Amino acid sequence: MLTGKENCAFLGKPPQALLHDNKPIYSDKKLHDAVEKTTRMIPATLRRPGNKAILEGGFGKFEQEVGRIHLDDSSEEALKKSAVAEILRAYTAGSDHAGRAEFDGKSRQEVLRNACPDPDRERRFIEQLHADHSKPRKDCLPTREVARKLLDKGFALFGIEGLDPQGKIREWLSVRFGPEAIRQGLAIFGTKRDKGLLRSNMAHRYLVKVIQNCQHEIDLRRQKELLREFAETEHNAWLQDLIPDYELLKAECDGSSPEKDLDFRVSENAVFGCLFLQQAFWENKLKALLKDRRDRIAAVCNHVRRLFEATWEDRFQLMSKLIAWEYQISG
Repeated sequence: MLTGKENCAFLGKPPQALLHDNKPIYSDKKLHDAVEKTTRMIPATLRRPGNKAILEGGFGKFEQEVGRIHLDDSSEEALKKSAVAEILRAYTAGSDHAGRAEFDGKSRQEVLRNACPDPDRERRFIEQLHADHSKPRKDCLPTREVARKLLDKGFALFGIEGLDPQGKIREWLSVRFGPEAIRQGLAIFGTKRDKGLLRSNMAHRYLVKVIQNCQHEIDLRRQKELLREFAETEHNAWLQDLIPDYELLKAECDGSSPEKDLDFRVSENAVFGCLFLQQAFWENKLKALLKDRRDRIAAVCNHVRRLFEATWEDRFQLMSKLIAWEYQISG
């Protein structure tokens, strides 16, 4: 990896900005004092790996071009020779310094140097980006204070405050998980601890995992409720379209011909329904029609069998249900 000075030499000038991870090392004051003489340091967007995708992709690209580095450390002389050989191989395998046809013979390095933006024109954008990425992030739950009180109470009650002397674990939990999950997690943790099933020096890790699992379960229950609510709305919307279709079909079918046979027409809709809800609707209507007319089931089966435009699976499934209704072996 290139050092800061080597990067400047490669670009021909110091970069205007440096996008970096949110690791603690990048908060070091000495690092900022050294780098920000010429280059603005900008933290990457939190929890968005794609923010640095182009930069991270460079490592994989280098690995593809150069491959594994092999050094022979059997002796000092062998190590020197292998190191020189690998440096030459890596340099020749790389593509940044080589002339490219698409750049009229210029290398990527030359193009990059000439493509560096005008410092004055881009400065305002860089400063705004730095301000946006550096301001405190308000991504904690509004229940943080209540959650923290629960955690403080639980840690004190179970005598595990010493495992979190600075409160960092409790703070991390309080901004991410709701009071209900924390309350449940503490209760589960307490019963396990009372049974002597937890090692004291690892207890806090178990508690974190339990609270996470409780939150996932709470979220899943809420998601299930929302799914049911939205599914009911969708179900009613489909029925609003299907019920008039059935009434129209009944009015059209007088039984004077196979084309106007209500049983046949409903069975066709059951086979060709593109959605499960549509198929279920027409199957229920067909079942109601045939409930007291089981002698008609054989004819309907034959009609369904000859619906060659439908798939074999759809025809087979409906015929299977018809026969089950005929012999009353299906509800």
